[in-house]
Amino acid sequence: MNNKLYGIFAILVIGLCAFAQNDGTKEDTPYTGPRGVAALNDACATPEVITAMGPTAVIDTTGHTDEIGDPDPACSCCGLGWNGTTWYTFTPTLDGLISIDVCAATYDTTMEVYTGTCGAFTPVACNDDDCGLQSGLTMPVLAGTTYTICVGDWASGPGGGDLSVNLSGDDVFAAVAADVPTMSSYALYGFIALFAVAGLIFLRRKS
Repeated sequence: MNNKLYGIFAILVIGLCAFAQNDGTKEDTPYTGPRGVAALNDACATPEVITAMGPTAVIDTTGHTDEIGDPDPACSCCGLGWNGTTWYTFTPTLDGLISIDVCAATYDTTMEVYTGTCGAFTPVACNDDDCGLQSGLTMPVLAGTTYTICVGDWASGPGGGDLSVNLSGDDVFAAVAADVPTMSSYALYGFIALFAVAGLIFLRRKS
């Protein structure tokens, strides 16, 4: 094997190794931004919009507060509510069964999912401690329905920390396939048409 072949082989091996290490899945990236500065989705009116399965970008919630009109969670332990709410929203394109969790959060959380709009929410699902002191739940979702996720710091004291919301289960954001005939269908239609024409020509010649 000459040097050129050795070089080609080495490039192939390196490429395969790189592909194996990057399988296209998203991973939590540690938060490196400023601390104590409220993110935009601190308010119900400006939630972060989720458009894909997997974890959202990690944010710092130590500067988050709750607002007048924020709902009280239905599942908070001991009836102590929450503080420092953070808001997300998503609208699936397909029906499915998904799990939503904040297990990577660095603080004690409570999470509730709603339909409706700020100030007029309908609770859908709620969880306090599913993975340690962090929250997670599984629920069915319907295509075209907008769901709002609220994550709060359990109880009323200041706190917060690193937060990422993770969606797993059915890919409810997958593109809806259009009902378009395939090339094989067109070929079949063409064959039937040609067969019919040939049959008519044959019958004419016989008569």
